Amino acid sequence: MSKHYVLDFDGTLFNVGILWDRWLDELEACDVDREEAIDKGNQLFGEGFTLREHGQQMGIEADELDELVSGFEEYIQAEALTMLYPDVVPFLQERDATFTLLTFGDHDFQHFKIEAAGLDEFIEDIRIARPERRKPIQLKELCESTDDEVIFIDDNPRELAAVLDYGLPVTVVRMMRGGLRNSDAHAGDGERWQTIKSLSEIE
Repeated sequence: MSKHYVLDFDGTLFNVGILWDRWLDELEACDVDREEAIDKGNQLFGEGFTLREHGQQMGIEADELDELVSGFEEYIQAEALTMLYPDVVPFLQERDATFTLLTFGDHDFQHFKIEAAGLDEFIEDIRIARPERRKPIQLKELCESTDDEVIFIDDNPRELAAVLDYGLPVTVVRMMRGGLRNSDAHAGDGERWQTIKSLSEIE
């Protein structure tokens, strides 16, 4: 049976922690309290994070925010390729399989990062989950459209548990890169799903 890998983006293929730390540094330079920025960011991650919305909620004035967002987008455009984990491109190039990118967040911002990182050259099927159409729903639709073995790889144990609880015929694998907000151990590790630190560990 052919394999169809469904891959999360942030924290699985892309070291988003580098972006997040730099963004927090830039907010601090604008006299924003770092802990408040983290708390507000964590709320927005569940809705669909954007730089502009986060900056607005932290009280940055419009003109300053325009300049801040513009400069940060230029930084992403220039550096995103270096934020791909080194095992990603070899995995996509060498596997005889089908690939889907399934990421949660704001449609435009996620596509911007994905394209800046060059992944749209390797993966045509890019799906953005939203609060009203979360990953299990999209995986269900994908499973109904293919006879391939579907393998879902994500760093967030809540996403993996949701897929299993949905009863989908999907193999779930947790990516544990380390140093990111979803890096903590979970009761499901090694029990409900395999854990890996690199795509090269996938058999």
